[in-house]
Amino acid sequence: MLSKLIDLGIFSILFFSVIILFKTPFEFYLNYIPLILLLIVFIFKYRFPTQIFYIFVPLLIFGLINIFFENDTFADFLKIYLNIFIGVLFFYYVFEYYERDIVKFFSIYMIFSFGVCVIGLLQFISFLIGFKYGYNYSWLGFNKWGVISGGSFGIRINSFFSEPSYMAASIGPAFFISVYNLFFRASYFITRNKSILIIIIYLLTFSSVAYLGILFVVILLLINYGIVRYLVFAVPAVFIIFY
Repeated sequence: MLSKLIDLGIFSILFFSVIILFKTPFEFYLNYIPLILLLIVFIFKYRFPTQIFYIFVPLLIFGLINIFFENDTFADFLKIYLNIFIGVLFFYYVFEYYERDIVKFFSIYMIFSFGVCVIGLLQFISFLIGFKYGYNYSWLGFNKWGVISGGSFGIRINSFFSEPSYMAASIGPAFFISVYNLFFRASYFITRNKSILIIIIYLLTFSSVAYLGILFVVILLLINYGIVRYLVFAVPAVFIIFY
């Protein structure tokens, strides 16, 4: 039971960012609570990764130099710097928690990805039939969320994300695995039917992030097939289709 709650806390950080508890002095999201609690536990349980200093000390020095020359403010720099630092530190500990078992991590990740895509499907169908409460989730108290108009059907799917682009970024790896499953008739982590759903919802975000993800997947698949020479034609074709 405890492990399930920890899984929920970890992946809520990736898949649920639609409620803000307060906005000053910064926006504090509801999913920051499990992040803070788990980070405290992880810090006491695991060794601090001193190797990240090789990344963040130079960034700190560079940032302070920019502040000195008034190219940035201390408050803005600190907000961005701490956000990145805490994120990297937290997910380092997450992989330590899962004993660096990538398969286990992705197995859980794919469950959550499929879940938000199911909600995305309900959102899409509800919009088509005009059922407001099925596609507009503001009634649930989501104060960092809204219906995003656009795309070919009048709505860009965002499920439990504040923006379609955030959704596309979060389920991007799931999209790649799903496409791979279809192309190679595989069933890594999920079934092929579930893979189809993830692909459809990913495309229905109508996000530029999604389009870049498609390009990335095409390149990886071509490399995997050993058809690198066709990249010259594939890259322009993707841009022509989607732009």
